[in-house]
Amino acid sequence: MVKFKAIGVSEGLAKAKALVIKEEDLSVVKETVADAEAECKRVLDAVEKAKQQIEVLRDDAEKNIGAAEAEIFDAHLMMLDDPDFVEGMTNIVTDEKVCAEYACFVNCENFQAMFRALDDEYMQARAADIGDISQRVIKNLKGIADNAIDTITEPCIIVANDLTPSDTAKIGGKPVAGFITKIGGAIRRSWRVRWAFRRLSVPARRRMRSRTATCC
Repeated sequence: MVKFKAIGVSEGLAKAKALVIKEEDLSVVKETVADAEAECKRVLDAVEKAKQQIEVLRDDAEKNIGAAEAEIFDAHLMMLDDPDFVEGMTNIVTDEKVCAEYACFVNCENFQAMFRALDDEYMQARAADIGDISQRVIKNLKGIADNAIDTITEPCIIVANDLTPSDTAKIGGKPVAGFITKIGGAIRRSWRVRWAFRRLSVPARRRMRSRTATCC
């Protein structure tokens, strides 16, 4: 048995098999493109698909967790409907003749920097939502399916480096006994997420540190 130190987020005890969520390779390379118009269409198609995915997440979260906790996805949809956010990507493609993935990455960095520079803790925390949204768009561009949370059918404890707000919302309605993350992630960023897990009575730990003991 391996023991780890971590910070409690939601109280309780859980026993189940561990489901380790591996991080997808969302790295991007700056590649030039000959047809900027076609690349812009790739951006718009990926954004539209992301909106459809988030609408499903919002409805599931509202049904399984609560309307208040589902509001975060309304904010995600508003961002994807924001012309400044979407045109930020298409403008980079057009001006620099680069691929859609790279344009999405740069646009994400730009918007996150803008939010983090604001003199408001709530708005600074929204930088994490920008990252979540942009990751979804990049996944769609790369053709990467969502992670193993979607396929959960048996009781388990989720172990992950981090969980996005989208990940945590999908846990509602699943036989998840608890979860552990290496860093603060969505739990630290959103009091709504912490409250959601408490309502679901799911034990949660974050900032998992090095093992304190190992026994056989």
